[in-house]
Amino acid sequence: MLETPWQNVSDAIFHHAREHSRAPAVTDGKLTLDYSEFADLVGRVSLYLHGLGIEPGERVALSLANSVEHMVLAFAAIRMGAILVDIPWLAGMAERDRVLAVNRVDTIFIEPDAQPAPVARSIWVDAGWRNVAAAKPGDRRHEGSADDDCNIGLSTGTTGAFKGIVKTHRHLLLRCHVLADLYAGTEILSAERPAPFLLVGTTAGGVYFQRAVAQLCVGGSIVLVPGYLKTPDLMRTIAAWGDAVCFLVPTFCKNLLEAARQSGPMFPRIRALFAGGQPLPFADKVAMLERLTPNFYEHYGNGGCGPTTLLRPSEMQRKRESVGRSSRLLEVEVVDAGGRPVPPGVAGRLRCKGPAVSTRFFDPADGMGGGEMFADGGYYPGDIAVMDAEGYIYFKGRDAGAIRQAGGEIDAGDIEAVLVAHPLVREAAVVGRAAAKGGEEAVAFVVLRGKLEHDELARHCTERLPPQKLPRQVYYLTEMPRNEGGKTDLVRLKAIAAGGAGRG
Repeated sequence: MLETPWQNVSDAIFHHAREHSRAPAVTDGKLTLDYSEFADLVGRVSLYLHGLGIEPGERVALSLANSVEHMVLAFAAIRMGAILVDIPWLAGMAERDRVLAVNRVDTIFIEPDAQPAPVARSIWVDAGWRNVAAAKPGDRRHEGSADDDCNIGLSTGTTGAFKGIVKTHRHLLLRCHVLADLYAGTEILSAERPAPFLLVGTTAGGVYFQRAVAQLCVGGSIVLVPGYLKTPDLMRTIAAWGDAVCFLVPTFCKNLLEAARQSGPMFPRIRALFAGGQPLPFADKVAMLERLTPNFYEHYGNGGCGPTTLLRPSEMQRKRESVGRSSRLLEVEVVDAGGRPVPPGVAGRLRCKGPAVSTRFFDPADGMGGGEMFADGGYYPGDIAVMDAEGYIYFKGRDAGAIRQAGGEIDAGDIEAVLVAHPLVREAAVVGRAAAKGGEEAVAFVVLRGKLEHDELARHCTERLPPQKLPRQVYYLTEMPRNEGGKTDLVRLKAIAAGGAGRG
């Protein structure tokens, strides 16, 4: 069994404070904290949290923008034995308060302009908060086990409300081993020559928090980038940092591609640029390699397992629709409805097992509906996939997003792939809605990159899809609605589809 280098996730910070005290740890605008300064603040704030009456095992929520205060609070809470619940700071109040209630949170730290939450303590983190919180020197590390719970990660799937997945210190630390295995043969996660990690999304998104943990484990620096930057600002930020590592959701990738006017790569010095959250069409992968950077990778991961697969630049041409192969430290299978592995090339439900994989939701009710669940000794992320004979995985859609027609199920992903194959379709999403004769029918949503007549798109689909997969209606949007994780908001699209005002 893999061993964790430390018992508490925050121990990595203090280890590097001793070994590499002046190495940069966190950069927020013009402020950079080295590891010595970062460890000192984390220790002081862990003592401050204890002084508030917070006990080990208690849930502590953060709903904050990217900032030094956010990072210090997150790791201080984990250090003193609390369980971190990170909530997207732009989430609506109703959703924020639902998460607090479901996870039985008594203390939340919020932005100065945020409304108080219905909990025992709502603490505003303003410009002077750090001086108050760090007034007393000291440290309050909880003498617990690596198997203690330390984080409730919010699964930001496209099909419903947030679900809280419990992670232990061991889970988060072992996922760093998984990342190192996925990146074997590269310097993407190098302890000898760490690259800055540009954190452009909220750490409430599991991929960003996990990548931040991995960065601290190797003694690298985290660069906090303000969320939801305009595309030109994001371009300049990535270019300015040069030899860095950056993870982007597909929306940001598409925005950068549309802004890449010059020939040749926009970011010739970047060490690695990743896309993840939703698969990219092959044409976009090629464009990323040619116009942004030859060091472009595609990741697939999920809330219960963390980073799961990686598709390298050298594999994209041969395995164009794949999201890569899984780490050797994970057991990733495609199984049928009975939990039995299916042959290569056959679609089924994805299942993940291994010591880095979570084992439960905080609220058992989260596993009662939809395809995401813990069963058979593993985690089902609710994804439909195909695995080929070489172990490459092809994402086919969400189990909860399958369109259940009267004569059987159809895969929304197949329809979306045909839609985005048209050169004038920038993005596409397909959902099911109730059909007059029973079951569901497919409804498509598209965002165009130029003028396209509806009849031309209909003809494009008719030539490439069987009749049962043809969208009943098409909605033309200027942009796709997004949830807090940056993914297409299928819940919102289903509500629009129910109105029945698309083009037939």
